[in-house]
Amino acid sequence: MDACHVETALQTAETKAVESATPTPGVAEFLQACRATGRQLAIVSNNARVSMRAYLDRVGLTDLVDHIETRDPIRPALMKPSPHLVEKAPQPR
Repeated sequence: MDACHVETALQTAETKAVESATPTPGVAEFLQACRATGRQLAIVSNNARVSMRAYLDRVGLTDLVDHIETRDPIRPALMKPSPHLVEKAPQPR
């Protein structure tokens, strides 16, 4: 199986997992407090962008997140614990 097929399978599995994923208790209140105090919020994840977006949409948190930084499907060595994704995310103002 080549890397493209592996990535497609991962994205499919992650997106399927979104259907049953539940938010960490208090996360909505935390994100709302960040927004209310003018803080920008970025999410950094080793998951695929499509699954992150689907999760935020499903649980109604999309409007509280300013930026999503997700894995590069062709450069898996840059996933966590590499600092690459955190460094790539926008810096707070």
